[in-house]
Amino acid sequence: MAIVNLKNRDVEMTAHSIIPQGRRGRGSWICQGGNMAGWSLYVMDNKPVYYYNWVGHDRYSIESPLSLPAGPVALR
Repeated sequence: MAIVNLKNRDVEMTAHSIIPQGRRGRGSWICQGGNMAGWSLYVMDNKPVYYYNWVGHDRYSIESPLSLPAGPVALR
């Protein structure tokens, strides 16, 4: 298995998707790691969320205050 090494680096990513009209977006867009460490970018209740788990000790979550609009979106 090959995984991009993102440890101790500044990272900038852009995820592209299309949110269907009249539907709420949800689900994982990208993730790396597991229950003891890792990060993920997902959509919950139509809002993007970034989650970071540091070796099961500290957990951080950042959620957008804005909902995603219908149509093409780019999360960066």
